[in-house]
Amino acid sequence: MNATRKPRSPIGHAVAREIVAAYAAWVRRPTDAVTVLRAIELAGASRLSFWDALIVAAAEDVEATEI
Repeated sequence: MNATRKPRSPIGHAVAREIVAAYAAWVRRPTDAVTVLRAIELAGASRLSFWDALIVAAAEDVEATEI
């Protein structure tokens, strides 16, 4: 996980789990293969990274009006 290894001051695994649990309440729909494939398509058609494209694809899935 990037948050626990890459930053200069990585957070502990327990803190990372707490953060994920807090955000879990916002998850309206689990990510599935269709969403991942859409993210790959978006990343290939734009200058977005795969991870940013995955955010956009997930937002599309739930018809979000803002990201």
